[in-house]
Amino acid sequence: MARVLVIGHVNHDRLWRLDQPLRPGGRIGWTAREVCLGGGAFFTGAQLLSLGHAAVLVSTLCGDQLGRETRTRLAADGFDVTHVAEPDGETALTEILLEPSGERTILNARSALMRVVELSGEPIAEAAYINCLNPGRRAVARLETLPFVVSQFPVREDAAARPADLVIGSRDDFPGESLEFLWRRAASHCGGRLKHLVLTDGPGPITILDGRSVQTVVPARQVPTSNAIGAGDTYAAGLIAALLDGLPIEVAARAASETTAQWLEARERVDPAA
Repeated sequence: MARVLVIGHVNHDRLWRLDQPLRPGGRIGWTAREVCLGGGAFFTGAQLLSLGHAAVLVSTLCGDQLGRETRTRLAADGFDVTHVAEPDGETALTEILLEPSGERTILNARSALMRVVELSGEPIAEAAYINCLNPGRRAVARLETLPFVVSQFPVREDAAARPADLVIGSRDDFPGESLEFLWRRAASHCGGRLKHLVLTDGPGPITILDGRSVQTVVPARQVPTSNAIGAGDTYAAGLIAALLDGLPIEVAARAASETTAQWLEARERVDPAA
């Protein structure tokens, strides 16, 4: 078992299930609405826990009732919440519009997207995963001391730099961009430490770059779903776990796709509408 720092956001998602695709000027109905936990740190950390690792959260939860209840739940689920900050204020919801096809639109307050995620203390860890735009100075300094760091590919060019050995991204976030451009951009965020860039493409092939060559990995299998929220974060956890087990990058990428397929199947069994 490894202790993994998970630096990022725990969100409260208000999920709107739409009855038709979004369109300019349209009048759209919704069939269901629910509030649930989400965010990259939550989904990735939860999967790391299920795979037998320790998830040390570095995040923020407001000190209102919803924030306190969430902290209690996360601790009960097995997360180490020692390094979750508790700022004043009221918990804001992330609005997610989910179309019947599974396409989603996420609405976040800009202040929430760019809020600093800072580290307090010196947590013991062997690895880290970072999925936020604006890590604090102490968080970045701690990453520099760890032997294995994975970063989600920042979707904004103004994201803060962070050291990382591996970057995970989705081709959907960078439509039309070449692989060479994406490697250069990942390296600009993570510096000379970067060894691999892994790009998923929904249920399609996984692309692995190392700055010199390109590998393509076919996912283990596909699971039909109308809700892929959290799938990318779950894939990240599966990839981290496989690499911590010592698997080669191409084998780990395929193993992570199977982990994600199993997670999607389990969610579909619990909630077929998911």
